[in-house]
Amino acid sequence: SEIPQTEDIGSGMSNESLNENRRVLLAITDEGISSKTLSNTVTMCKRIGAELDVLYVKTTGEPKNSLDDFLFQLVEENVFYRLLAKTGQLKQEIINYTETNREILYVIVASSNNFKAPAKEFPGLLRNLSCPLVVI
Repeated sequence: SEIPQTEDIGSGMSNESLNENRRVLLAITDEGISSKTLSNTVTMCKRIGAELDVLYVKTTGEPKNSLDDFLFQLVEENVFYRLLAKTGQLKQEIINYTETNREILYVIVASSNNFKAPAKEFPGLLRNLSCPLVVI
């Protein structure tokens, strides 16, 4: 499905049992998300009792994968999420988001197929984040 380019697209599930001050940010692009990244993200959110913010950064014309399946899996796993869409550079959007949302405990990003060390793959991101970066 087509993704609207708005700040706050939507959310799913109930957050009654979660601490609203505990959030994990999952940053994804048009490349989509692997089942490994999804599984590890869901596990982390459940273990620490955190809600999930999904930052979708549109970097090219069309997404490779539909977000519908991904969002359905979050609902199936009972993970409360907020989906936000931006257009631009992934690194800068992560920095902008974490600067204005101080309750983010971790930032999760998927490594590229030609994985480099996080400091090389995401230059400038590590020193500008106020929380740990998890590369899956």
